[in-house]
Amino acid sequence: MSFTIDYVKNKNRIIVTSDGMEVEDALAYAEQFPKVLKKTKRGFTGMTVIIGGLVFKQEVLAILAPTGEDAVKAGMSTKHKWVYVAPTSFYKTQMHRMFKDIANLYESIEEAEAYLDSAGN
Repeated sequence: MSFTIDYVKNKNRIIVTSDGMEVEDALAYAEQFPKVLKKTKRGFTGMTVIIGGLVFKQEVLAILAPTGEDAVKAGMSTKHKWVYVAPTSFYKTQMHRMFKDIANLYESIEEAEAYLDSAGN
């Protein structure tokens, strides 16, 4: 299982792609995420794309949960929420429980990007 975290400067956007995470992956993500946040400008947007129908273990969710607040503190857009693109309703439920106040869920990358692009970054 793996993930990537990329910063797209011209859109002031963080894009995360993951095909699932184990505890070791989540720990690596939690270490890398603050470094990527430092590249952003205030008002940045973010998108996480989940590939496949994997479900994250509770231990992984506990490690990832603080990253949402980290993004808010770093200046994430107050106009637009972080977006998640996920193939399964169970994963969407997991993300809604963890990030309900700061995230929106979409079924396609195109829908998610259209929402984020309307932020005007």
